[in-house]
Amino acid sequence: MLSIISCVITYLAQEREGAVRSLSQFSLGVRLANGIVAYIAYMVKMLWPAKLSVFYPHLGQGLPIWEVILSVLALTGITLLVLKLGKKAEYLPVGWFWYLGTLVPVLGIVQVGGASMADRYTYVPLIGLFFIISWGVPELFESVLADPRLLGTVNESKVSSSSAVHGRQFVVQFFQFTVLPCLAVLAVVALIISTFVQVGYWRNSIVLFERALAVTTRNAVAHGQLAVALEAEGKLNEALAHYKAAVGIEPGDAMAHYNLGVILEKTGKSEEAIKEYTEVLRLNPDHAAAHNNLGLLLLNRGDAKQAIQHFKEALRIEPSFAEAQTNLANALAGGGKAEEAIRKYQESLKTNPNDAVAHYNLGVVLAGKGEIEQAMEHYLEAIRLKPNYAKAHLNLGLLLDQQGRLDEAAKHFTRALRADPKSADAHNSLGIVFAKQGRLDLAMDHFNNAVLLDPNNAQAHCNLGNILAAQGKQDEALNHFARAVALKPDFAQAHFNMAVALFHKAKYAEAWNHVRLARELGFEPNPAFLQALSTKMPEPSN
Repeated sequence: MLSIISCVITYLAQEREGAVRSLSQFSLGVRLANGIVAYIAYMVKMLWPAKLSVFYPHLGQGLPIWEVILSVLALTGITLLVLKLGKKAEYLPVGWFWYLGTLVPVLGIVQVGGASMADRYTYVPLIGLFFIISWGVPELFESVLADPRLLGTVNESKVSSSSAVHGRQFVVQFFQFTVLPCLAVLAVVALIISTFVQVGYWRNSIVLFERALAVTTRNAVAHGQLAVALEAEGKLNEALAHYKAAVGIEPGDAMAHYNLGVILEKTGKSEEAIKEYTEVLRLNPDHAAAHNNLGLLLLNRGDAKQAIQHFKEALRIEPSFAEAQTNLANALAGGGKAEEAIRKYQESLKTNPNDAVAHYNLGVVLAGKGEIEQAMEHYLEAIRLKPNYAKAHLNLGLLLDQQGRLDEAAKHFTRALRADPKSADAHNSLGIVFAKQGRLDLAMDHFNNAVLLDPNNAQAHCNLGNILAAQGKQDEALNHFARAVALKPDFAQAHFNMAVALFHKAKYAEAWNHVRLARELGFEPNPAFLQALSTKMPEPSN
């Protein structure tokens, strides 16, 4: 009755979690064969707990047939012997059938998960075998000690010899007070040593699952869990190898492919990650996280249309998936659909109001639409939630700079640099504020830092050129203006600034050429400068 109740409870609980395997995965014959082998394996581990594993994988059709045959013969032989001896030793059938019966719910006839067996399943069943041992061992010793052959044959027709009686008592006492205690001590010591060794494998997850791989075969779960532990230690390449091994063992496991996709993404193998996420969705079309991750990779690859479809599918599966909502809004914003992006960011923030990134991204879209005050509110909220959010400080500083609030802008640019000292944009922006305040030395320091950190930053080169030109260093200024227009040929302001520097170098023809380029790009040069240049050299005709 206990076994039946346990079977029902186990089935209902695991079915609710989706862990019950179908017959297409493990046939009834495979399940019965595994259960029969498990009966013998548990008894062997009870006698000598060696090669224990946190997880024993189900080998399915790979279970050796000889193991099944030997296990059937062993179980049959033990059962027949128990039935034969059970009339005189009733504890034998009680203990044996307790063991057989209480193991039924966990033998895998109703297969739950991918384990073939588990040491914890034997806590109750082994009571039956311990019952046999506790009754059987004393009885066995009593019968052995009662055997007259221990002291040689005694002639029953003769009067019992007192020496024979004393000899038998000595043997009984020797076994009772010397042999049995020594055997018990040896058994306890052996088990203490075994326990000490086994506990050592549990000192951390890496050691635990390496041990599982050492004592089992085709253990996809151990590979996967070892990969997780290695990934947490930052050993990404080692983790990648074990994720691949898990997929190789269980190619139909969607989660194994998903985990492999994640680590491939982390190691910069985006195209391989896309293939894994695609395989996940083939195996399980309703895997929301795979849709989201695949969408991100496609978006980064420039395929916004497909990315949006995957983000929407992720949200269909999990409507409250805040990350997918934010990613969808990012994709829409990048595609110029500002209004729709704003709605999605707002929906995301309703689900997760403490998402600093969503607040930041919403601020970017609002700023792009000219809704400056609302944008600033979201940047401030992003900073409140994430005080060292460099990008939020930078963008908020830019808006404050536009409003002429230079001291506040400088404060946020400084905080951006504190959070990200290698931000060339923050150095450049802080240099602009200092230049507006007339603090040219400080401005030059930050422009220099900007071009050192990002030699391809055309704006920083142009700004540095302006400071150098103001200090009369025209040759150095020309070099930076030339670098700016080389990096960004449509940079109209840099063309005009270069014309001014060339004017001071008396290179009037070249100056007129850059004036022409600036005009073609829509820039209106300073009339006073044009007048001064014309006095040196009339404007060339087209």
